Amino acid sequence: MQGIIQWFVRNSKAANLLMIMILIGGVFGISHIGREVFPAINPGIVRVDISYPGAGPAEVEQQVTQRIEQAISDVKGIKEVSSFSRRSHSTVRVETVDGYDELRLLNDIKVQVDSISTFPADIERTVVSLEEWSTQIMHIAIGGPVSQRQLKDTALDMRDKLLLIPGVRQVDVWGDRADEVSIEVSELDLRRYNLSFDDVANAVRRSSLDLPAGMVRSDRGDIQVQTRGQAYTADDFARIPLVSRADGTQLLLGDVADIEDGFEEESGVIRFNGNPAMNLRVLQGIRWMWWPPPMRSRNSWPRPASSCRRVWSSISGSTSPRPTRAA
Repeated sequence: MQGIIQWFVRNSKAANLLMIMILIGGVFGISHIGREVFPAINPGIVRVDISYPGAGPAEVEQQVTQRIEQAISDVKGIKEVSSFSRRSHSTVRVETVDGYDELRLLNDIKVQVDSISTFPADIERTVVSLEEWSTQIMHIAIGGPVSQRQLKDTALDMRDKLLLIPGVRQVDVWGDRADEVSIEVSELDLRRYNLSFDDVANAVRRSSLDLPAGMVRSDRGDIQVQTRGQAYTADDFARIPLVSRADGTQLLLGDVADIEDGFEEESGVIRFNGNPAMNLRVLQGIRWMWWPPPMRSRNSWPRPASSCRRVWSSISGSTSPRPTRAA
């Protein structure tokens, strides 16, 4: 080592040339290093979720969770297994050994779980997935003295626009109630028309659906025939026939029932400044990097947060429910 140092002391031009090469390599390297505003984190965890409606935590543990743990006990690449059993749901988290292929472990676990034949008959479809950690970019509250329908339409419109922004992977909507059509039939009207509740239920079940009717083959090609009778709105349900008389007249569902477009019963209430509100949580997208040339301006780099603010500003100036950026 001392001989090398003495050689460079005697040959100063070589030392200067080496220093210049190191500087050039450093400048070239730093301009091509991938940079992330919100670094993506890969936890290396495979998650197994199964729903068992109506079962208590102990029953879920014995009949679902333990059987999953036994089935995957011999799978290679597992570092640690943790599980959580609660009412009607089981979650098993499998941590991957460092350096092991996560997709291979995911497929091996899925094969083992799918091969379990002793699950209860009432369980729902098993979901096996890679767990992801997401970084929140922004939190938006939308609220105002408006109807639930207008509030929901505004929130979903903003969600769709936010999802078009590069770098945004997911937008969660909190306070969104599912659409629901309520049909209320009075017992007096049923007796008046000599109907039962089952007659009404069967008519709705029989009429509100789309059915394929086969194919029609011709010289110009095949034509698919389908009957479309699925009801989506209160007006659609009101036109469902309950009784067809010999003279051609019909008794419709709207003649004997009160039908309203609404929402499912809410389990919680979100308010902002005292008004009904909905919240949007904007999450970082997949890993996105850029390699700017040395003279590239920082203003040209992708900035999902700035794009989210522009969407928020455009909607807040043109809608009645006022969006407010909370974070």
